[in-house]
Amino acid sequence: MGEKLKGVYNIDEPDFRSNIWIRFDDKSGQQRHVELKDHISDIAQFKLGSSVPEGILDLFITAQNLYIYSWYHYPLRVVAEFHVLTVLELALKERLFPDKRSRPKRTSLHKLFSCAIEEGYLVNERLSQWRRIVEKRFQQRIYSEKFAKALQSESPIGFNLDDAQPNQEDLNFDYLQILREYFPKLRNQYAHGSESLYPHVLLTFEVVSELINQLFGEEKRVKRSI
Repeated sequence: MGEKLKGVYNIDEPDFRSNIWIRFDDKSGQQRHVELKDHISDIAQFKLGSSVPEGILDLFITAQNLYIYSWYHYPLRVVAEFHVLTVLELALKERLFPDKRSRPKRTSLHKLFSCAIEEGYLVNERLSQWRRIVEKRFQQRIYSEKFAKALQSESPIGFNLDDAQPNQEDLNFDYLQILREYFPKLRNQYAHGSESLYPHVLLTFEVVSELINQLFGEEKRVKRSI
């Protein structure tokens, strides 16, 4: 479908791609179409801490507003995602090189990300998505182990995770390394032009907001080599 230029007569009409989604309403117990209030609530949940520089905060809010206006023009979602990745890059520069005169004239998002990890500004354990992935990997491992034992003993399969704990292999999952490779590629793809409309924009906002809060937080730094 070709995109169409908005006019005065339809400037406030939602893009049909924005409200075709269905979600469960906890109050009514029924399914309903996504509404503008849901759309705004989805992006408003991501907040930066009071220690984040005002300039970074303003740019982050601009990215959020771009997402909000994607209700009326769906492709603005990827513009918002591209913008929030540039905010992350600026935040990395601000944290690693607070004196602008000392900043390298040319550096990459990949190199900045690597430096922030090595200096201990970023850790996996403070990322919500890392915790979700570790829990899922842990559950899948337990299910596989119990299923294999059940097949060997020909006994009924029962799954109880109450007393089970992730092992070191589960906890060693390095999500930051994935982000270090993925975010620069995604940012560059947008910068050089892309027709793709990805569905993971809200996840990007969540991760970026948590990364920026880590950069300017007061948590103890844990340096590491990569």
